[in-house]
Amino acid sequence: MISSPPVRSCPALADICAGADNSSRGKKTLTFSKVVGQPLLENSDEFDLCIGARIDEMYLTEQELLCDSEVCATGQMAARHILEGADVTLSISCAKVAAWKLEAEAVESLKVRFQARECDGVPIEQLQRDIGRRRERASLKLFSWFDRVMQAPFQFEEAKQMEDAMSAVLAQIKKEYAKVSQAKSELSQIFYDLQLSLHELLQARADVLMPRLKHIKRRIKQKD
Repeated sequence: MISSPPVRSCPALADICAGADNSSRGKKTLTFSKVVGQPLLENSDEFDLCIGARIDEMYLTEQELLCDSEVCATGQMAARHILEGADVTLSISCAKVAAWKLEAEAVESLKVRFQARECDGVPIEQLQRDIGRRRERASLKLFSWFDRVMQAPFQFEEAKQMEDAMSAVLAQIKKEYAKVSQAKSELSQIFYDLQLSLHELLQARADVLMPRLKHIKRRIKQKD
């Protein structure tokens, strides 16, 4: 069973925290013109990128789980056909063709979905290779089940075991997918709220703080 990848540390966030004191002390020596117009949150772009990368990582995990579920569903369907009295050899042959077709479609599906998400910075070629290898390994495991059914003296019983195994894995995948999907949705909302807050903060600075500072600057010049 595939678990979601661990949350990676965020170097940009660590740099923000570690350099907060040094940054504030250093700015005391800067002139007014050097401070005004600088980003309110240093490294905010990197922080946004870190959250965005984590969201994309969760999206990839969802795609991996979907790939696994498609392979299991193919095996489950083949087992059910056998249990319903269909020819074993024909059922397994059709299932193998379906698995090979899904294997090819998985790579193209990943490319299309990433283009829709406009993930220009993601190395899509490497991801396609990873997904392709993952689907190939999953298909090989499925084919080993097919071989067991074909070689079993009691094919009906072996097909029932295959159906039970595939159903159990599908149930687990469903739980894992729900967890990852919820976590991704929550993090996406945080990402949206962060962007909105930064926009509102910058807008407030432009509308309120900057005019006040300019007014104070003019008053100081008048007294000189």
